[in-house]
Parts: sequence; structure tokens; C-alpha cells
Amino acid sequence: MKKILAFVLTMAMSASLLVGCTGKIVVIENPTGNAEKVENAEVAETTEGAVKTGLAVSASLSGESATAEANGVAQTDISLVAVTVNDNGVIESCAIDAVQGKVAFDQSGALVSEAGEILSKNELGDNYGMRVASPIGKEWNEQAAHIAAYAVGKTVEELKTNAIDEAGMVKDADLASGATIYMGSFIWAIEAAVNNATHLGAQSGDQLVLTAISSSNGSTGASAEADGSAAVTSNIIAMTTNGNVITSCIIDAVQSKAGFGADGQLVGEVDGDVLSKAQLGADYGLKAYSGVGKEWDEQALAFCEYVTGKTVEEATGIALTETTAPADADLAASVSIAVGDFVSLVKKAGEAVANNVAAVKTGFAVSASISGESAGEKDGNTTADISLVAVTVTEDGVIESCAIDAIQGKVTFTADGKVSSEAGAVLSKKELGDDYGMRVASPIGKEWDEQVEAIEAYAVGKTVEELKTKAIDENGVVADADLASGATIYMGSFIWAIEAAVNNAEYLGANAGDELIVVSNTKASGSDATADAEGTTQVDANVAVFTMKDTKITSCIIDAIQAKATFDAKGVVAESANGEVLTKAQLGDAYGLKAYSGVGKEWNEQTDAFCEYITGKTVEEVKGIALTETTAPADADLAASVSIAVGDFMGLVEKAVK
Repeated sequence: MKKILAFVLTMAMSASLLVGCTGKIVVIENPTGNAEKVENAEVAETTEGAVKTGLAVSASLSGESATAEANGVAQTDISLVAVTVNDNGVIESCAIDAVQGKVAFDQSGALVSEAGEILSKNELGDNYGMRVASPIGKEWNEQAAHIAAYAVGKTVEELKTNAIDEAGMVKDADLASGATIYMGSFIWAIEAAVNNATHLGAQSGDQLVLTAISSSNGSTGASAEADGSAAVTSNIIAMTTNGNVITSCIIDAVQSKAGFGADGQLVGEVDGDVLSKAQLGADYGLKAYSGVGKEWDEQALAFCEYVTGKTVEEATGIALTETTAPADADLAASVSIAVGDFVSLVKKAGEAVANNVAAVKTGFAVSASISGESAGEKDGNTTADISLVAVTVTEDGVIESCAIDAIQGKVTFTADGKVSSEAGAVLSKKELGDDYGMRVASPIGKEWDEQVEAIEAYAVGKTVEELKTKAIDENGVVADADLASGATIYMGSFIWAIEAAVNNAEYLGANAGDELIVVSNTKASGSDATADAEGTTQVDANVAVFTMKDTKITSCIIDAIQAKATFDAKGVVAESANGEVLTKAQLGDAYGLKAYSGVGKEWNEQTDAFCEYITGKTVEEVKGIALTETTAPADADLAASVSIAVGDFMGLVEKAVK
């Protein structure tokens, strides 16, 4: 059973978490004192696709007394890192921020800085002022975002091994190109957040947001009767959402105070670490005065559990008393403290989600070829090999998600020109799973679909250039040990296909965190050869990539392949049965539909129009599109640009949601 565990990391890890911070990273196993509740929550929420949510908070206080030449100052530095991480330790999302609160006073003990809101470094943006001093011309928030993006798709061990040396100095060129801040503290803070992470309800693909509400409003000047106080309070939230539904939530708070006299001299020990309320646990001392017999961290956890599963609107609409304590009986049974600050945090986090959903490009690379063997002592065949790679990619070229599949459609025939294989559906390699039969021949004992999943996961968080320079050598042979441990398939073709998908990518409506799905419907058929006519083989594949948010389609690309070949009555395959096969979209005008189209558009143009029409609609809305008997659109708006039968397209949509 998990209990509160606050411990200071190694001396190396006690280095400044972020620029200007001198506090040690204090790790909280869970922000709660209720061990049984945490354990039960973790077990209950561990489902397929579940990820852990973690928060690392580090705070310190430093100060200088006032002199004739300079005002005194008390400075609170708070560093924040939040992550979601899967059970294999791979970081799925990462957010980094920091708060620097300064309170200045003069030799008479009067405040010379105005008390009020304190913006985080991310919120300050260019106003933080690091750009002019940066050798790469980047502001603090830009560098922090670069580090967070670099961490995605990696484990802590990979970060510690590949990103930094033993002294915490950056050794990865790609990381150094976007951040020159001392790197060790960031990596160690990410490690702390990962170590803190627990299953709280988040699922893979949920959006992570980290924010704080901070102020120095509690500061007061000194007088002859009482010392002054330089006070900084910061309320912090790490929250994940699916749409506007809260899927996990962690709340913490930091309160720091430094005293100073009417002579502007600091009172008592100022420099040192400041524990957050969750880190203080029972030492915070609220339990004895609590109407529900719970400590602050226990009540914060109860609030987080209460809002998880609710929409942001529902969570911020909780009934409160005049003192902002819960008025709802269920919540009031475990939370007696004022939660107005918590509600404000949820509201701010929700606004950040709404405002900061990043648009991503959707790309699809399809390649097809056909090969044939004439019949002899054994049946002849023609085989269509179709490769499918889809990606979502950021403006900076970072792969946000990746999906790979392949189709192998084979038609066989005898030496007397008779088709010997049954016509029918062809499953993709992912759909075949163990039935594809690669496991027995694999030196690592992994099936094709398992190896492809390792490649997909490896690509996430990287650019094409990173993949080409680190994953493979010039011959396309795998060069990365971590990748080789999960996949022994020839790697060059996969990396080059991913590159093609990235190069094809366009903004079609997808956002970061949307689910990426590749589907296909394939059929193989053939006809016998006769003395008067050649036999035929044909593999028809309709393929698509969809991105989806819940049940809403956010982007769509559809393509199709017709791979045809012939053979004679002696089972001899035609020479044309070997070579590349262009998809209908790749053929473009050469496909030749425009002249016969009732809307004057080529096949690929009509397909694009169909995809545009269904983007933004739910699957149920798409399934409700009116069609004619030939499955052409009956809806006037869609029929104005699409005259082809779209029944196969509808089948792809239905398959995507299964």
C-alpha cells in the first residue's frame, strides 16, 4: 500500500531545478495520506490504455536584507513538472513551468514592490527576458517547451543516458539546438514526476495541462510593532482531459514567508527549501482542526477524485458556501476546507485546454506493388503488397502519432489456367496478428504486428531527421539498440515510408491528442484463363486514415488500389505482373473518371470532397448520410461534389470505430 513518501533526491539531483532555483527536488509518492484510498484508486483505474499522471514540485526561498544602496528582497522559486507515462515508463506527455515570486522592501521596512498576481515563466513569455541573453535567441518558455517535447516518447533511462552526461550537461545535439538552460535539473525533475506518477484515471491521448495561480497578496510592510512579511502563495494543478471531461487531477500548494524588520533586515533563517502542503502531509497540521478529520493533502485528493469524470463546467459549477467550502453533501463529507482556489485552478486549466489545443497535420503514405510467378510443379500466383503509414505531425515536424499496417493479397492459379484460391476478403497484417506467422522466424520472438507497434512508438516525439540519423544507417539497417530490441524487420523501408507520410501531411482538422486510425477493406478475386482469353487476378483495397476525438472525425484521407495481372491457359503469368502499382489518388487525372463524372471531378477530387464533408461530424452522423440504391450520395450538398458510389467509404468509417 502506497503512503506519503517525501524524500530528497541525490546531491546531484538537488541542483537547481530550473534557472534561478536553488531548492532540492522533493518527491511525493502520492499527494495523500490515505494509503488505502490511493491503492484502491490505482487498481480501479488501471485499464487498457490507462496512463499514470505525475507532478513534481520543488520550491525554495532566498533573500537579501536592504542596504543604503539596494532594496532588500525575498525570492520564492517554484519549479513544476507534470507528466503522463505508460506502464512501460514511456513518457506520453510532459509540461514544464516555473514561478518566481519576488517581494522587495526598503531600509524602513516598507514594501516597494506592489503585491498582487505573479505570472509563471510560461505566462510571462517574452517578458521574462531570457531571449536577449540566450545564445540561441530563445525565451525561457520556448526552451522549456522544447525540453518537454524532447521527453515525449522516451523513458527516464533514455533521457538520463542519451540527453545528458554525468554532470547533467546536455550531450544530445537536437536537444541542445532548442535549449541551453542547464539540462540536468530538467531531466531529474522529469524523473521525479515519473516516479510520482500513479493511475488516477487518465488514458493514452488525453491532454495534459499544468498551471498555477500565484500571488504575493499576503505581504505586509514592517512597523515598530510588528515585522513585515514577504509572502508568496502558489496553488498548482496538473490535470488531464478528454475533450472537456477531467480524466485525472493533482492539486498542490506552496506557501512561503520571509520576515523583515523596520530596519529592512531579514529576520531569522531565510535561505532554504520550502515544502509544499502535500509534501508536508501530517506536518501541515490541519487535521486537528478539520471538521472531517482529514489533513490538507487528503482533502485536496478527495476534491480531485470528486471532479475526475466531470466536465470542466460541472467541476467549476460545484455549489459552495460563502466561505467557498463545499455545499454539496457528498463532497462536504470528505472536504471541509475552502475550495474556491481549487475551483479557480480547474477553471484556469480548462481554459488552457480550450485555448492551447495545437493543430497537427495528418499524413498518409500508401505504396503498392505486384509480383507474379508462373505455375509449374506448384501453383502460380500474383501477390499485391500494399504498405500503409499514417502520421500526425506538428508544425515543427515532430511526429505526434504514428500508425502502420500492410496488406498482402495473393491469388493463385494452376498450370492449366484455373484459379485455385477462393475469392474473398483479405485481412491486413495487423488484423492477422499471430496468424501472419512471423513469430517463429523472428530472432526476438515477436510477430509482425508487435514489431510494427515498437516502430510506431519509437517514431513518436521524433522528427524524420532524427529517425534517419539515429534509427538507421545509410543502408537502412537499424542502428538504434532500443529500436532493434523491439523490431528486426528491415527498418529502412519503414523509416522512409514515415518520411513520405510526414512530407504528405497537411492541416485537415486534427488536433494534438486525437486518435489516429488506419483501416482497410481488401478483396482478392480472379477468373480462369481459356483458349480465347487470358485469366485475371485482381486485388482491390480501399484504405483510409482517420483522426478522431471521441466519436467525432477530425480529419480523413481515403485512397484505393486496384492491382491487376493476367496469366494464360498454361498458367504463365504476364510480364506486366511485376512492378509498382499506383493508387487512384496517385494516378490523379490519369485515372480517367472526370470525363464520365456528373460533377466534372476526378476520383481523387471527389474522395477529398467526401472527406471534407464528413470531417467535423460524429460517426453516427456520417452513418446517417442518405445514399441512393447505388450508394451514391442522396444528400444534395454532398451530391454537388461527389457522384461516385461511397458505400465502400462508409464501410471504412464503420470499421474505424470498431
